[in-house]
Parts: sequence; structure tokens; C-alpha cells
Amino acid sequence: PMTSNNAETLGLWGAIYKQLFDISGDRDNLDMAIAAYEKGYRLLSDYYNGINWAYLLNVRASLSTVKADAITDFVLAKRTREDLLKIADAKFAELDSIKDVDDRDDRYWVLATKAEALVGLGNDLEAENCLKQANDFADDWMRSSTQKQLTNLRRLLKNSPLQDLSA
Repeated sequence: PMTSNNAETLGLWGAIYKQLFDISGDRDNLDMAIAAYEKGYRLLSDYYNGINWAYLLNVRASLSTVKADAITDFVLAKRTREDLLKIADAKFAELDSIKDVDDRDDRYWVLATKAEALVGLGNDLEAENCLKQANDFADDWMRSSTQKQLTNLRRLLKNSPLQDLSA
């Protein structure tokens, strides 16, 4: 995976290390997941890799003992989410233009990505609207996965290293 240029392979690699970090708390696993998701996102502007990269940047920021590093990760996560809103809208429009493909899963994940990006940018109301729309395409496990990450993200955002900065 370290030499792969396939966004799906990189997403799977990132997911493995994300889970390993969740289990172990080992910072090396977090850094490996971040590297995988970042590469997958930057290669193809892949929304799955991008939203997970942004989330894990917030996780790493919460663990950082160096304020400048925490701020950098938080700002990079914010900028990534801003880009992901555009990517998600374009992907959803693309899905709308293809009528003969069963794309329920894709539609759900694009909308869930958009919702998570909106939460990360402080727009909970619009995020809830996206999630309502996404529910038409979701299985229970999909909703559960999304809600878990959104709950964790909201907790991370409450402890933003940007709170103490003056405008």
C-alpha cells in the first residue's frame, strides 16, 4: 500500500490503521492512517479518504502537545472539509446524471461525507438536512458508523486549539 496509487487500496489501508489506533492508542498507527488517507485524497480528490483524513487530523490535534502542530492539523482539516463540500456536490450531481446504475451506497456516503464536513465547519443544521436525505439510501450499519464518527468529531471540535486565538 505504501507505493499504491489506488485510492480504494489507500482507503482500506487507512481504515486498517485507523482501527488499530482505536484499539491500541498507538500514535504510529494514527500517523500511518493519516498518511494513507491523505495520499488517497490528494491523488483523486477522493471524498472517502478526504473525510477520514480530516477527522484523523482533528484526532491528532487533540493529542498534540505542541500548540502549533495542533493548530496546523485543525486548519488543514477545516480546509479539507471546505474542499470536500465541492467534491461531494460534484459527485452527487454525477450520480444523478447516471440513471441505470444502482448507486444507493455511493449516494449515502457522498451525503454522509457532506454532512460530516458541514459538522466540522460548524453548520449542524445543514448537516442534519443532508443526513435526512441520506437516510433514504442507508442501511443501519451505515447510519451507525456515521453517527459514531460524528459524535467523536463533535467532541474533538469542542476542544479546538483555535479557541484561544484572537480574530
